[in-house]
Amino acid sequence: MSRMQRFRESWQDVSVQTTSPNGCIHLTNRGDREFRITCDDSWFHRATLGDFTTQLGRLFKLALVERTQAYNRHKEMVTGLQITPIDGSRNPHLQTFVDKRDNLAVEGVSADGTVSIASVGLTHFVITIDSQLWARRDRLAVQRALDEAGTAMVADQFRKMYELKQAGH
Repeated sequence: MSRMQRFRESWQDVSVQTTSPNGCIHLTNRGDREFRITCDDSWFHRATLGDFTTQLGRLFKLALVERTQAYNRHKEMVTGLQITPIDGSRNPHLQTFVDKRDNLAVEGVSADGTVSIASVGLTHFVITIDSQLWARRDRLAVQRALDEAGTAMVADQFRKMYELKQAGH
């Protein structure tokens, strides 16, 4: 098995945990296949839907940074390759990749359609939670729907990044 194959397989077992700025929502990513949200019960029941989705958006931005850093550290450790940021300013081909990556639109929707997470360039997140789901104040149901939507979004991002790389960018 090549070092890259070993990296791809072992990355799926790497967990990255991130906490929202207010300390009340926690996200665990495992490789490119799992997305789990937990939140503080007392805060959840006090929060407005707007406050909740704002904290989620901030959490997702932080998680992207932490996940990318963990990915690069793990890749360096397993493959022995030095990972450096892509600098498209010196290479128009790389700049095309960076531009397409930065404008990549991804989305995930829960199985029942009550939660959707959309992102452009994985820097701007729009989280939609059905008002009836929110009105029930069932934290576990909201977390479950977020898990499903987040896992679907990560899968969509993985698929689209693969396609972008396969297109030669």
